[in-house]
Amino acid sequence: MRHQETIICGGCKANICLVDHLEEYRKAKRQIRKALEEFTRGLSDITINIKCDMDSDYVQHVRYKLQKRLKRLNTDDLNGIHWVLVQTWAFLQENAITKGILDDLERRLPEAEKHAEEIVATEKTLVGTTETEHVAISYWVLKKCLASGQTDYAMQIGNRFGGDGLSGYIESFRENYIEPLFDYLDEQIDDKRMTLHC
Repeated sequence: MRHQETIICGGCKANICLVDHLEEYRKAKRQIRKALEEFTRGLSDITINIKCDMDSDYVQHVRYKLQKRLKRLNTDDLNGIHWVLVQTWAFLQENAITKGILDDLERRLPEAEKHAEEIVATEKTLVGTTETEHVAISYWVLKKCLASGQTDYAMQIGNRFGGDGLSGYIESFRENYIEPLFDYLDEQIDDKRMTLHC
């Protein structure tokens, strides 16, 4: 039975109506509504803090995985660098954070693709005029090298920068194209972690 609702008694057939004497019902209803609003506000604060902590932990975990992959790329030789880079590229494309960062980079600097095509197709060595432009060129160089189907691109392109033998060529390739991209990703991920930290 609701407040001020009239019902008929089944036995005596009298009308029965609940009346709010001294407005006790209205006061109780107001107190309950206020308590529920405070509870809801408190609950949303708790949820936001938990979400921020989880997001911050997740971002930190992704950063750790990225650093682990860079370490593998820095220790592999000519025979293994291509396959480690293929696996690392797959990780970068599957992870929502790194994919988002790379997609944003691709959108902001589309002209870097043409520079990368020149680097891969000719004997040119191009470097961006800004750090971000160089990172975008590095991204496209790696993307195009992996799509080419060749496995010796690290040696071919690294040779243009000089170096002492095969290991020197691979090191030049790493320093000029792999490390700038990974440094950029690490900085971007760290910025996201700082933003999410509550």
